[in-house]
Amino acid sequence: MSMTLIESPSVTAGVSSEEFFHWMMDLAHLGPLMPEEYVQQFKGEGEACTFSVKGGFSFSLRRIEAEPFRKIMLESQKPSPIRFNMEIRMDEINESSCKVQVYCHAELNPFMKMMVEQPLNGIFAGIVNAVEEQFPQASAG
Repeated sequence: MSMTLIESPSVTAGVSSEEFFHWMMDLAHLGPLMPEEYVQQFKGEGEACTFSVKGGFSFSLRRIEAEPFRKIMLESQKPSPIRFNMEIRMDEINESSCKVQVYCHAELNPFMKMMVEQPLNGIFAGIVNAVEEQFPQASAG
């Protein structure tokens, strides 16, 4: 097993990092951000959520750490087939916008990496794209 890092692109959300942090603390909000082409059967509330990746595995995540206005750390729980952490980072740009990026550290053998790396990349890219749509930046002018 080796540790694999998967990073989403970084996007700009049209809310402060404080506002985004408070909104994201309820994991029910993660569901609508997950791309439907990869994820189904999402259930989330408070500090935990579960979902299935199409064609495969079911995952259970729990919030294990929250650093106000900077990051929220989730960790896979049993019966998730792979052990991983998912970190949602937010960096304040100004009072009305912040950068958002998702990181994942997963323990994967070469076979599992081949199976899950592409769907996980798609899920995390989909999450940040949905954040950008959910929180559009105020247009200048």
